[in-house]
Amino acid sequence: MRTVARHDFDAPNAESGAKRIFARRQDAREDIETDRRGPGYALDRSYDEFAYRCGGDPRAAENETWLALTRALQAGGALFLAGTRPEGEEVEFRFGDEVIRRPATGPTVDTDAPNWLKTAYLAIVARDQPRLDLLAGVPIEQLREAAPEYDDYLFDWVRALQLHIRNGPDLIDTVLAAMRGTEPEALQHSVPEAVLQLHYPPIELFYLYTQREEGKFSDSLVTALELHKRFWTADPERPRSPASIVALAPLAMACLARDAGMTVDVESDYLPHHLLTGTRVGEITI
Repeated sequence: MRTVARHDFDAPNAESGAKRIFARRQDAREDIETDRRGPGYALDRSYDEFAYRCGGDPRAAENETWLALTRALQAGGALFLAGTRPEGEEVEFRFGDEVIRRPATGPTVDTDAPNWLKTAYLAIVARDQPRLDLLAGVPIEQLREAAPEYDDYLFDWVRALQLHIRNGPDLIDTVLAAMRGTEPEALQHSVPEAVLQLHYPPIELFYLYTQREEGKFSDSLVTALELHKRFWTADPERPRSPASIVALAPLAMACLARDAGMTVDVESDYLPHHLLTGTRVGEITI
């Protein structure tokens, strides 16, 4: 078993951040019901709370960590449910332990590819097939219209995951197109550092998962975690970001591999143990 240590981060900042967001969770509840951009705000806040909690709970053993993750997933699902239905049509979804009804928003600036990917990764970790099915139906062009400044590889990566969810054709060709699109000469808008250290590794992991290459998958997972650490420690401010605490995309790919029966011989606080193993899946209604 190989181990990748998590970087040092501002633990008091993470603890206070989680408490601050949790104390204002009613704001997220009100926003998600009434504000056009409320689901996007709730996704960001709930994800940050989840990540901050993982700072002090690296194995994600505590119930509040799981509940924060599920709220983030619920918000992401609400974002794309409301964003893909005709504006004004009533939609229904869960947030926390409540069922909320509100008018659909139609597409917004928040129904973009990065939020789609974040929600998909959360759904994979939570083993939530209904929300994955919802995400599989989001038109790529809608994601592109929400944020056309992103490079093509990101949309190919979304398309590959949608094909995987639907058992669609041309999966491998689409994954390979996404991988080629991360080459520096193919990038028009993205910062190469972030693409090569954060965005390419999960695409490679997914490809190795589709090929059931156990040994190469674990090698690539170690590299992905080391690159995650390198990116988030490149300057003094980055380690304060909640996004640094959990390697969400590699975690999701490791969950896919493990659930397919592949051996994942890598341990890291970047991959909270109880999320990787699905300990709490099915405990509550999401």
